[in-house]
Amino acid sequence: MSKRPSGILIVAVLWTIGSIANLIRGLYIIVQDIGTMPLLTYYLGQYEAFRFLLPAETVLHLILVLTAILGLYATFGLYTAKSWSYYATLVFPVFAAVVYTVLAAMYLSLPAEIAQLMIEYELGLVDVIVFNVLAAFFAWVWTIIMWVYVNQSYVKQYLNRMPTPAPVSAPVPLSTVPTVISEGKKFCRYCGAENKTDADFCEKCGKKIG
Repeated sequence: MSKRPSGILIVAVLWTIGSIANLIRGLYIIVQDIGTMPLLTYYLGQYEAFRFLLPAETVLHLILVLTAILGLYATFGLYTAKSWSYYATLVFPVFAAVVYTVLAAMYLSLPAEIAQLMIEYELGLVDVIVFNVLAAFFAWVWTIIMWVYVNQSYVKQYLNRMPTPAPVSAPVPLSTVPTVISEGKKFCRYCGAENKTDADFCEKCGKKIG
């Protein structure tokens, strides 16, 4: 395993904070929706869209919760250089971005009568729309950042998704390698390879030795 890049800690901390925030919000909305459904019996019958809105909202936030839990696990894998975390880093942020995008689109496309009803009952429709639009935007920005970062060569090497280059050997010191020895051979002062005594350039590394 190559040395842990300094940026891994920053990414891990930010991803952990975001996952915890998504986990808390997702659980809060799910509990709120479950508690609200019995109170909307009348409106579920009066407005057909309500039959889709609340279940869809609940399912989407359930996906958000699962994504947050998987994100926390992937963060641990990223910090500890697990090779599978490379693919988790590419996939899990997309889930959160898609969920917030669908939520924003869902609220923006509400029928006018339901939007008006939510405003009258002070259900914070405008705040919900603004929050989900901004959340979708930042989720996609974070996804792009993660995709670019984990595809850097040094990060892929750290995650064992790319072989680490072999270290370049240092030139053999001139003082320890004789230029000419017996039996018609000459040693390269840079790599130590044997060459013919009349060679001007090393047959192995190509550097001038004559």
